[in-house]
Amino acid sequence: MVRVVKDRFAIIGKYARGRDVLDLGCMAYSGAQAAGASWLHRRIASVAREAVGVDIVGDRTGGSGFRIIKADVQDPKFDLRRKFDVVVAGELIEHVADQRAFLINVRKHLRPGGILIITTPNATSLGIFLRRILKLHGGISTAREHVLIHDDQTLRRVLEIHGFATDELTYWQIETYGKKKLFSPLLKIWPDMAAHIIAVARMRSMKEPA
Repeated sequence: MVRVVKDRFAIIGKYARGRDVLDLGCMAYSGAQAAGASWLHRRIASVAREAVGVDIVGDRTGGSGFRIIKADVQDPKFDLRRKFDVVVAGELIEHVADQRAFLINVRKHLRPGGILIITTPNATSLGIFLRRILKLHGGISTAREHVLIHDDQTLRRVLEIHGFATDELTYWQIETYGKKKLFSPLLKIWPDMAAHIIAVARMRSMKEPA
């Protein structure tokens, strides 16, 4: 049964616990926000055996003690020369112009049978639908920094093409007070209208049938 979670770490933490984790695009927040308990990389590091972060802007934390490497995850030369059990890409793939290069680099850094976890805005979300109907500008779908927005089918397909099998697909809806009464009943009926997708994909051999 497809479900909707209120906290993406309910899924990510389950796979990160006790494992070596590579967190791509880890500095999505400002340095001030990174100091807080809700920063995803901090939460991953709290349960992982080892957590290494990568971001194109480098470390904004001002010396927090986390290992964060400045790099472009689309760069063919990106290579940390080691492998991980889990790769996390939280709210990153919608910013990635070269998704092929990105997923090749993910494979390069995963151990055989390793896990990739992607969280990303959902193209079929209720929020995007309402903005279309009401002809409102702005929002996730038209943000200048976003290259594309996936739905569950396109995300599964791009992962499949690059040698990943989607083992688990969940939706994630951050509830604010105003949205709670409107969204919760609808998402029980149509979970695929939640704001974000969480895909857990296993790296398979390129010779293994999809």
